Amino acid sequence: MDYFKNQRGTTVSWYKNCVRTSKSLEDADYVGVAFEDISAVFQVFQDKNTVLEVFRMDFHGKSEGKRCQEKLISILKNHKIGIFEITVMEPKDILEILLLLDPESLKRLRVTGSLKRGDAEELGSQDMEEMVRMEQWKGLEELEIREIWIQTPIQNFFHLKRINVAFKEVTVEMVLELKEAYLSLTQMEYLEIHYETSNSKEKLIQLHGPPLEETSRFGVTTWKWFFKIPEFQLSLSICYVRNSIIFDCVNEEN
Repeated sequence: MDYFKNQRGTTVSWYKNCVRTSKSLEDADYVGVAFEDISAVFQVFQDKNTVLEVFRMDFHGKSEGKRCQEKLISILKNHKIGIFEITVMEPKDILEILLLLDPESLKRLRVTGSLKRGDAEELGSQDMEEMVRMEQWKGLEELEIREIWIQTPIQNFFHLKRINVAFKEVTVEMVLELKEAYLSLTQMEYLEIHYETSNSKEKLIQLHGPPLEETSRFGVTTWKWFFKIPEFQLSLSICYVRNSIIFDCVNEEN
Protein backbone atom coordinates (compact mmCIF):
# COMPACT_ATOMS: atom_id res chain seq x y z
CA MET A 1 0.00 0.00 0.00
CA ASP A 2 1.09 3.58 -0.67
CA TYR A 3 0.39 6.56 1.57
CA PHE A 4 0.64 10.13 0.25
CA LYS A 5 0.08 13.56 1.70
CA ASN A 6 -2.46 15.65 -0.21
CA GLN A 7 -3.88 19.14 0.25
CA ARG A 8 -6.76 17.90 2.41
CA GLY A 9 -5.08 15.09 4.28
CA THR A 10 -4.03 11.64 3.10
CA THR A 11 -4.41 9.48 0.01
CA VAL A 12 -4.11 5.72 0.44
CA SER A 13 -3.75 3.57 -2.69
CA TRP A 14 -3.44 -0.17 -3.28
CA TYR A 15 -3.98 -2.86 -5.91
CA LYS A 16 -7.05 -5.09 -5.80
CA ASN A 17 -7.46 -7.74 -8.51
CA CYS A 18 -4.67 -6.01 -10.51
CA VAL A 19 -6.61 -2.71 -10.46
CA ARG A 20 -5.21 0.29 -8.60
CA THR A 21 -7.68 1.62 -6.04
CA SER A 22 -7.40 4.68 -3.80
CA LYS A 23 -9.28 6.59 -1.14
CA SER A 24 -8.84 9.99 0.51
CA LEU A 25 -8.91 10.64 4.25
CA GLU A 26 -9.53 14.27 5.17
CA ASP A 27 -7.52 15.90 7.95
CA ALA A 28 -5.49 12.72 8.39
CA ASP A 29 -1.73 12.52 8.86
CA TYR A 30 -0.43 10.11 6.21
CA VAL A 31 2.43 8.88 8.40
CA GLY A 32 0.05 8.25 11.29
CA VAL A 33 -2.42 6.40 9.05
CA ALA A 34 0.35 4.24 7.57
CA PHE A 35 1.67 3.15 10.94
CA GLU A 36 -1.78 2.45 12.34
CA ASP A 37 -2.22 -0.03 9.48
CA ILE A 38 1.27 -1.50 9.90
CA SER A 39 0.76 -1.93 13.66
CA ALA A 40 -2.53 -3.74 13.01
CA VAL A 41 -0.87 -6.15 10.55
CA PHE A 42 2.01 -6.82 12.94
CA GLN A 43 -0.44 -7.51 15.75
CA VAL A 44 -2.33 -10.11 13.71
CA PHE A 45 0.87 -12.06 12.97
CA GLN A 46 2.08 -11.70 16.54
CA ASP A 47 -1.20 -13.04 17.93
CA LYS A 48 -0.95 -16.05 15.62
CA ASN A 49 2.78 -16.46 16.40
CA THR A 50 3.48 -16.78 12.68
CA VAL A 51 6.11 -15.30 10.37
CA LEU A 52 5.25 -12.33 8.16
CA GLU A 53 6.79 -13.52 4.90
CA VAL A 54 7.66 -10.11 3.41
CA PHE A 55 7.80 -6.59 4.83
CA ARG A 56 8.90 -3.70 2.61
CA MET A 57 9.02 0.01 3.44
CA ASP A 58 10.34 2.73 1.13
CA PHE A 59 10.46 6.41 2.02
CA HIS A 60 10.04 8.81 -0.89
CA GLY A 61 11.67 12.04 0.26
CA LYS A 62 13.70 12.85 3.35
CA SER A 63 11.19 15.25 4.92
CA GLU A 64 9.39 12.48 6.83
CA GLY A 65 12.04 9.77 6.54
CA LYS A 66 13.42 10.10 10.05
CA ARG A 67 9.95 10.30 11.53
CA CYS A 68 8.95 7.11 9.72
CA GLN A 69 12.05 5.29 10.92
CA GLU A 70 11.40 6.32 14.52
CA LYS A 71 7.82 5.06 14.31
CA LEU A 72 8.94 1.79 12.72
CA ILE A 73 11.52 1.23 15.46
CA SER A 74 8.84 1.78 18.11
CA ILE A 75 6.66 -1.10 16.79
CA LEU A 76 9.17 -3.50 15.25
CA LYS A 77 10.71 -5.29 18.23
CA ASN A 78 10.77 -9.11 18.08
CA HIS A 79 8.40 -9.41 15.13
CA LYS A 80 8.98 -12.48 12.98
CA ILE A 81 9.73 -11.38 9.41
CA GLY A 82 11.24 -13.60 6.71
CA ILE A 83 12.13 -10.99 4.06
CA PHE A 84 12.81 -7.44 5.25
CA GLU A 85 13.31 -4.60 2.75
CA ILE A 86 13.78 -0.98 3.78
CA THR A 87 15.07 2.41 2.66
CA VAL A 88 17.24 4.13 5.28
CA MET A 89 18.04 7.82 5.61
CA GLU A 90 21.62 7.15 6.75
CA PRO A 91 23.54 3.87 6.32
CA LYS A 92 24.14 3.38 10.05
CA ASP A 93 20.36 3.47 10.70
CA ILE A 94 20.14 -0.16 9.64
CA LEU A 95 22.05 -1.24 12.77
CA GLU A 96 19.31 -0.19 15.19
CA ILE A 97 16.56 -1.55 12.94
CA LEU A 98 18.24 -4.91 12.32
CA LEU A 99 18.67 -5.58 16.05
CA LEU A 100 14.89 -5.48 16.51
CA LEU A 101 14.16 -8.32 14.07
CA ASP A 102 13.78 -11.93 15.13
CA PRO A 103 17.07 -13.58 14.04
CA GLU A 104 15.57 -17.05 13.58
CA SER A 105 12.96 -15.80 11.10
CA LEU A 106 14.98 -13.31 9.05
CA LYS A 107 16.40 -14.92 5.89
CA ARG A 108 16.59 -12.10 3.33
CA LEU A 109 17.63 -8.48 3.92
CA ARG A 110 17.54 -5.65 1.40
CA VAL A 111 18.71 -2.19 2.46
CA THR A 112 18.54 0.81 0.11
CA GLY A 113 20.22 4.16 0.76
CA SER A 114 18.31 7.37 0.22
CA LEU A 115 20.92 8.74 -2.23
CA LYS A 116 21.93 7.49 -5.67
CA ARG A 117 25.22 5.63 -5.87
CA GLY A 118 27.09 8.62 -7.30
CA ASP A 119 26.26 10.53 -4.12
CA ALA A 120 25.87 7.52 -1.85
CA GLU A 121 27.21 7.45 1.68
CA GLU A 122 29.35 4.70 3.12
CA LEU A 123 28.67 2.16 5.85
CA GLY A 124 32.12 2.18 7.38
CA SER A 125 34.17 -0.74 8.62
CA GLN A 126 33.32 -0.11 12.28
CA ASP A 127 29.56 -0.17 11.59
CA MET A 128 29.95 -3.26 9.41
CA GLU A 129 31.89 -5.00 12.19
CA GLU A 130 28.97 -4.33 14.52
CA MET A 131 26.50 -5.67 11.95
CA VAL A 132 28.34 -8.91 11.19
CA ARG A 133 28.46 -9.76 14.91
CA MET A 134 24.65 -9.72 15.13
CA GLU A 135 22.70 -12.97 15.26
CA GLN A 136 20.44 -11.49 12.56
CA TRP A 137 23.42 -11.31 10.18
CA LYS A 138 24.59 -14.83 10.96
CA GLY A 139 21.19 -16.31 10.07
CA LEU A 140 20.83 -14.49 6.75
CA GLU A 141 20.74 -16.41 3.48
CA GLU A 142 20.39 -13.47 1.08
CA LEU A 143 21.69 -9.90 1.28
CA GLU A 144 21.24 -6.88 -0.94
CA ILE A 145 22.62 -3.43 -0.04
CA ARG A 146 21.82 -0.79 -2.67
CA GLU A 147 23.02 2.82 -3.04
CA ILE A 148 25.40 2.37 -0.08
CA TRP A 149 29.15 1.71 -0.22
CA ILE A 150 30.38 -0.82 2.32
CA GLN A 151 33.70 -1.83 3.87
CA THR A 152 34.18 -5.31 5.31
CA PRO A 153 36.38 -8.38 4.80
CA ILE A 154 35.00 -10.52 1.99
CA GLN A 155 34.92 -13.55 4.32
CA ASN A 156 31.87 -12.08 6.05
CA PHE A 157 29.75 -13.09 3.04
CA PHE A 158 30.76 -16.76 2.88
CA HIS A 159 27.68 -18.02 4.79
CA LEU A 160 25.27 -16.36 2.32
CA LYS A 161 23.62 -17.88 -0.75
CA ARG A 162 22.93 -14.69 -2.73
CA ILE A 163 24.67 -11.32 -2.36
CA ASN A 164 24.41 -7.91 -4.07
CA VAL A 165 26.67 -5.21 -2.60
CA ALA A 166 28.97 -2.32 -3.58
CA PHE A 167 32.60 -1.60 -2.65
CA LYS A 168 34.42 1.56 -3.65
CA GLU A 169 37.42 -0.57 -4.61
CA VAL A 170 37.60 -4.25 -5.56
CA THR A 171 41.05 -5.81 -5.58
CA VAL A 172 42.20 -8.95 -7.35
CA GLU A 173 42.80 -10.52 -3.92
CA MET A 174 39.08 -10.10 -3.14
CA VAL A 175 38.11 -11.68 -6.46
CA LEU A 176 40.46 -14.64 -5.98
CA GLU A 177 39.24 -15.19 -2.43
CA LEU A 178 35.65 -15.23 -3.64
CA LYS A 179 36.57 -17.63 -6.44
CA GLU A 180 38.08 -20.11 -3.99
CA ALA A 181 35.07 -19.78 -1.69
CA TYR A 182 32.67 -20.55 -4.54
CA LEU A 183 34.69 -23.59 -5.57
CA SER A 184 34.64 -25.03 -2.03
CA LEU A 185 31.44 -23.74 -0.34
CA THR A 186 28.39 -25.31 -1.95
CA GLN A 187 25.82 -22.94 -0.44
CA MET A 188 27.08 -19.90 -2.39
CA GLU A 189 24.94 -19.39 -5.49
CA TYR A 190 25.17 -15.83 -6.80
CA LEU A 191 27.09 -12.66 -6.02
CA GLU A 192 26.95 -9.29 -7.74
CA ILE A 193 29.52 -6.81 -6.56
CA HIS A 194 29.60 -3.22 -7.82
CA TYR A 195 32.67 -1.04 -7.64
CA GLU A 196 34.01 2.44 -8.30
CA THR A 197 37.54 1.35 -9.16
CA SER A 198 39.19 -2.04 -9.80
CA ASN A 199 42.23 -3.39 -11.59
CA SER A 200 41.22 -6.99 -10.95
CA LYS A 201 40.21 -7.77 -14.54
CA GLU A 202 43.69 -6.99 -15.83
CA LYS A 203 45.23 -9.08 -13.03
CA LEU A 204 42.94 -12.03 -13.86
CA ILE A 205 44.10 -11.89 -17.48
CA GLN A 206 47.68 -12.24 -16.26
CA LEU A 207 46.75 -15.17 -14.00
CA HIS A 208 44.20 -17.09 -16.10
CA GLY A 209 44.59 -15.85 -19.65
CA PRO A 210 42.12 -13.93 -21.81
CA PRO A 211 38.41 -14.22 -20.96
CA LEU A 212 35.48 -14.98 -23.24
CA GLU A 213 34.52 -11.54 -24.57
CA GLU A 214 31.00 -10.95 -25.91
CA THR A 215 29.08 -7.84 -26.97
CA SER A 216 25.29 -7.84 -26.98
CA ARG A 217 23.16 -6.22 -29.67
CA PHE A 218 22.69 -3.34 -27.23
CA GLY A 219 26.44 -2.69 -27.20
CA VAL A 220 27.09 -4.08 -23.71
CA THR A 221 30.40 -5.98 -23.48
CA THR A 222 31.01 -8.76 -20.96
CA TRP A 223 34.24 -10.57 -20.06
CA LYS A 224 33.86 -14.09 -18.57
CA TRP A 225 36.08 -16.74 -17.02
CA PHE A 226 34.83 -20.26 -16.17
CA PHE A 227 36.14 -22.58 -13.46
CA LYS A 228 35.05 -26.19 -12.82
CA ILE A 229 33.40 -26.79 -9.45
CA PRO A 230 34.74 -30.11 -8.08
CA GLU A 231 32.26 -33.00 -7.67
CA PHE A 232 29.42 -31.13 -9.38
CA GLN A 233 28.19 -30.76 -12.96
CA LEU A 234 28.64 -27.02 -12.51
CA SER A 235 31.12 -24.31 -13.35
CA LEU A 236 31.74 -20.97 -11.70
CA SER A 237 31.30 -18.01 -14.05
CA ILE A 238 33.09 -14.76 -13.18
CA CYS A 239 31.66 -12.05 -15.39
CA TYR A 240 32.75 -8.42 -15.68
CA VAL A 241 30.11 -6.05 -17.06
CA ARG A 242 30.28 -2.28 -16.76
CA ASN A 243 31.33 -1.56 -13.15
CA SER A 244 30.15 -4.89 -11.77
CA ILE A 245 31.51 -8.38 -11.22
CA ILE A 246 29.03 -11.27 -11.19
CA PHE A 247 29.83 -14.68 -9.70
CA ASP A 248 27.34 -17.33 -10.77
CA CYS A 249 27.08 -21.12 -10.94
CA VAL A 250 26.22 -22.38 -14.43
CA ASN A 251 25.30 -25.84 -15.64
CA GLU A 252 28.12 -27.33 -17.70
CA GLU A 253 25.64 -28.59 -20.28
CA ASN A 254 24.83 -24.95 -21.09
